Amino acid sequence: MRLFHTTQSAERFLAEGFRDVLGPFEFVHRTHYGVFVASSPAYVDEDPRERQVLEITLPDHMYLDEYAIIEAGRPVTEWCMPAALLNRYAQVRLLDQAEVDAESKIFIMGDPARPE
Repeated sequence: MRLFHTTQSAERFLAEGFRDVLGPFEFVHRTHYGVFVASSPAYVDEDPRERQVLEITLPDHMYLDEYAIIEAGRPVTEWCMPAALLNRYAQVRLLDQAEVDAESKIFIMGDPARPE
C-alpha cells in the first residue's frame, strides 16, 4: 500500500523517522495523535508544490482501518497512524516534483490501469 505525507522537513523524517504529533482534524471536529497520511499527495495538502512529499510504502497485509479518518464525500482516504508503526514497517522516499505532479494527476483524472 502506498500513502503520502507532506512536510517541510523531509530530510529530518528520512534521517530520524516519524514523530507523533497532536493536531486537530477540522473536518471531523476531533483531535488526533499520530502521523497524518493520505492516499494521494494532491489532497494531503492544499498545494503539495509548497512542501516536500514523502511516499510511504507499507506491506499489503497491514490492517489500517482502525487509523482511518472517515468523512462522507471526501475524495481520498486519510489516516492518522502511530509513528512507531510507520518507523517499523514503512519504506519511505522523497518524491521529486515530477513524481508529485504525476501522482496528483492520477488522483485528479483517474488512472484506468490503477485499481481503486
